[in-house]
Amino acid sequence: MENRKEKRVAGQTAIRLIEGDQSFEAEILDVSKKGISIKCEHVFPTYRIVNIIMDIGSKSLEMKGSVRWVNEKLKKGELNEIGILLLDPPEDFLNYVDILQ
Repeated sequence: MENRKEKRVAGQTAIRLIEGDQSFEAEILDVSKKGISIKCEHVFPTYRIVNIIMDIGSKSLEMKGSVRWVNEKLKKGELNEIGILLLDPPEDFLNYVDILQ
């Protein structure tokens, strides 16, 4: 099995995903400098571009990402797992990931 190029670190940060004029709450499972995996009630189509709003300390970051994979919930009460490729993540986010490592 091929190793990931970027190390992933666990996270439990609440974020918001914006798709069109709708906003969805989500929770980060893990992050890397290139992507995040989240849990969310909503299912996004693969390759959909979403806006991601994430608070780091007192700063609110906005990023764009492309949904790459979705594992839909199998049981009632479970959340969907979604992988998002970050598109040009800001320097503040990259520094945040460095601190977590």
